[in-house]
Amino acid sequence: MISKALVSIMLSKKTNNILNANRVELDTLGGNLVSAAKGKLPRSILVTSSHPKEGRTTTAIAVASALATEFHARVLLVDADTHTPSIHTSFDSEHSSGLSECFDNENSEGITKSGIDRVDILTAGKKPSHSSRYFANGNIKHLLEEWAQTYDHIILDTSSVLTTSTPTLLAPHVDGILLVVECERTKNQVLETSQNKLIGAGGNLLGIMLNKRRYYIPKLFYRSM
Repeated sequence: MISKALVSIMLSKKTNNILNANRVELDTLGGNLVSAAKGKLPRSILVTSSHPKEGRTTTAIAVASALATEFHARVLLVDADTHTPSIHTSFDSEHSSGLSECFDNENSEGITKSGIDRVDILTAGKKPSHSSRYFANGNIKHLLEEWAQTYDHIILDTSSVLTTSTPTLLAPHVDGILLVVECERTKNQVLETSQNKLIGAGGNLLGIMLNKRRYYIPKLFYRSM
């Protein structure tokens, strides 16, 4: 059973400014997703990167916003980065009940309305002592199925591929993966390694989102090779 707090959690001023500053790029994001997915939008999308701090969380928020705005879809944005969670800071929310508690209690009481129309959020919750165990036991599949009964799309913002095992554990359970790359930082060899790990784990790589140095939101969207 999914229950939501009635009070909306607003975006932080910093995150809101980033989204507004890149409104032109956001307006094309939904169409690019449709193209990458060959005409059919995936129900569940994993957003990850090779390294931390490549703009992954802001990208996940942008994807959720684009789907809700362009397609009038109901979207659940989940912080699946239990190592260094950041969705709660992006929405000026408390780091309390969230995904970790869903695994323990098998409910979604931590889901909260966001300040973005048709977008709800679920923070990471209290940091579990063995976070990889939560994703390895298959419980995420059941949660995705439960959420899909209420939401058109579920966006999972997770940790980076080369620092944790979480993305590869989640990869086979989602419909598509977006790999965020910071321009002039991530080397081609590193990018190739990340792609191979995700695909090797059974993931469906939709494409690579290039995040240029002076943009927090990806300026370009590339189809996967």
